[in-house]
Amino acid sequence: MQNVLSALKDIPGVVGSFVLNGRGALASSEMPAIYPASIYPEIGRRLLSIHEAIDGQVQASTECVLKFDSYWFLARRTAQCFLGIVTTDAVNYPALRMATNVALKQICDSLSAETKSVESAGGLPTQAVAAPVAAPAPAPAPPVVAAKPRRLWRGQYVED
Repeated sequence: MQNVLSALKDIPGVVGSFVLNGRGALASSEMPAIYPASIYPEIGRRLLSIHEAIDGQVQASTECVLKFDSYWFLARRTAQCFLGIVTTDAVNYPALRMATNVALKQICDSLSAETKSVESAGGLPTQAVAAPVAAPAPAPAPPVVAAKPRRLWRGQYVED
């Protein structure tokens, strides 16, 4: 995974990158030394919060770009991880986007392989055996009401 993050630095304008697992913990980093390892749990917590808030308001998101004075922060999300990239504002964004598509595929494959190797080594239980318990009776389903599509007028959603 480290070589994938190193390859992202070949794109002019990329300062560094890191990968957080699905829970927001640091999996790998290729960032300058001024960013201590202690900041990544907080970044992970905030990225999870941002994506949950966006997903609750509009359709599911997989990408977030935060623009600052002279730097950008791009966060791309998959089901398994977050890829965070710090760039200058002069980065070629289409090239960065193409490179992150390839990088995310390789990172997800790497994380999947690591998970499978840990499970096969007995690190995580694959199944827990529990005593049989009677299932509760299913509750009646609520009536289905078709939602009206939201209208967009001058960049804002309006109610009818």
